[in-house]
Amino acid sequence: MKVYFVKLKVPLSEALEKLKSFHAIVVKPELGYSEKLLDYSYFIAFKCFRKKTHAKTLEMEWLKTLACTKSIERAVEFTKPEKKACIASPVKINKSVLNLIGVSYKGKKNLEKLAKVYGVKTDKKKVERAVEQKICISGMVD
Repeated sequence: MKVYFVKLKVPLSEALEKLKSFHAIVVKPELGYSEKLLDYSYFIAFKCFRKKTHAKTLEMEWLKTLACTKSIERAVEFTKPEKKACIASPVKINKSVLNLIGVSYKGKKNLEKLAKVYGVKTDKKKVERAVEQKICISGMVD
């Protein structure tokens, strides 16, 4: 999984259009703090997408998985970035494309912020596992 942190200089819709061929998603920076979580959510989304879900694209299924919901609207609202964003892609994205979208910066990974986004109250070492369980359970229940 390739993760890039950028300060957006174009509207989100334009950024998504430029990233279409890379099968990338643009989400809140906090959601990119764990590459393990992104890998896991991508795997779950891929499995669900193969089963002919309601999402029209794999990327939309991936957002639904990250948001722990089956509602595309709630997924978009949950993952939507503001000025700073995380771009996650299963393939490497060219620097020239990234420069068209925004200014790269080093994302200071803070798992406690990730836990806060998901509403998980656990110690720092167990955050990734707790979020993985929430994603898995929501896929069965929601």
